[in-house]
Amino acid sequence: MKAIAILISIVVFLCSEPSAQEIRMSSGFSRILFGVTYHVDGNWVSRQKVAQLIAEVPEANEDWKKARKLSNKALLYGGAPLIGALITFLVDPLPSSKSVTPAIAGGLAVAGGVAYFIMDAQSLVYRESAIAKYNQHLNPTVRIRPSNNGIGLFLNF
Repeated sequence: MKAIAILISIVVFLCSEPSAQEIRMSSGFSRILFGVTYHVDGNWVSRQKVAQLIAEVPEANEDWKKARKLSNKALLYGGAPLIGALITFLVDPLPSSKSVTPAIAGGLAVAGGVAYFIMDAQSLVYRESAIAKYNQHLNPTVRIRPSNNGIGLFLNF
């Protein structure tokens, strides 16, 4: 009788299909070419759908919001000096040899580019952290530890 119950439980376990929606984020060379792409259970999804899924888990949502703020700051701090340098070169395309304006504009553009890459990398770290926390929320760990009164075992989820 015990063997039949074990056999039935194994068959049910093998036939059941998990319904967790695990999120994956692209990394590596494809990110450089196509930007960040997200996949849920092997299917491509938009950033808005990922934000909706992550909003269900408060810890993950906090990291996701930090990533969004850093991404916006990266565009601001990286884009503003580049636009300023472009305007400088459009206004005075052939400056005199004694003018320092192009050097200042070029230096600001380089500094803006460095700031953009640093903030974008940090934003990526927060996005990965948010996705990891969301995926961990789907598969909670079960630990057995001693109970508070010292008698017996306690399942901690």
